[in-house]
Amino acid sequence: MIYKFMGYPYVTPISITSNESYLMNESLNLKRKVIYKDAQRWELLITLKDAGKSKLFSDLMGHWMRTGLHTSFDIPVPQHLGTEIGFVKNDIYGNIGAPTVSDEGEVGDSSINISHFLARSYPAGRFITFGNHHKLYAVTESFDTLAENGSAEMRVFPSLRQRVPANTPVNFFDVVAKVFNEADSSSFQYTDGIMQNATLKIVEDV
Repeated sequence: MIYKFMGYPYVTPISITSNESYLMNESLNLKRKVIYKDAQRWELLITLKDAGKSKLFSDLMGHWMRTGLHTSFDIPVPQHLGTEIGFVKNDIYGNIGAPTVSDEGEVGDSSINISHFLARSYPAGRFITFGNHHKLYAVTESFDTLAENGSAEMRVFPSLRQRVPANTPVNFFDVVAKVFNEADSSSFQYTDGIMQNATLKIVEDV
């Protein structure tokens, strides 16, 4: 799948990093004690291709001046390549639409039950969002939905940050993250005086 931001396609390098908060101590005998603070956000580095247009620089500068460091904005989330093979929206959803939550999920849960009328396989590593809030999650284990709306357990990372009511849709395609610019968000690369690509550094709005 081709991902685009402001009409410009993503190219490599792309990186997706999970930033988590820990308190860690190592004793003299090198034993490690770690306390997880249960804080997490996704951080992305996305490269955009000029694609023959001459307005990439001015478009990004205009976007920076509108958003700066203080205003969040939406951006398509690139999926890991291994989760794209054979995973096609029309095949997975059919004419029914996205799977839905079958049992309410509570804050702190790392799994939630979902259901769909089609029996389909969902890969680990897929980025998802729930229909009732914008936090970005990743599926941690592959799972299958059962035909006729049978319930299946989906494990996610991080744990749920908001309550997810029953019947909430789960977005596996066209996933969008709400993000902020980093201070050095935009860097531009020129070859022979012609701009080839630009790199965005962004962090999730949590």
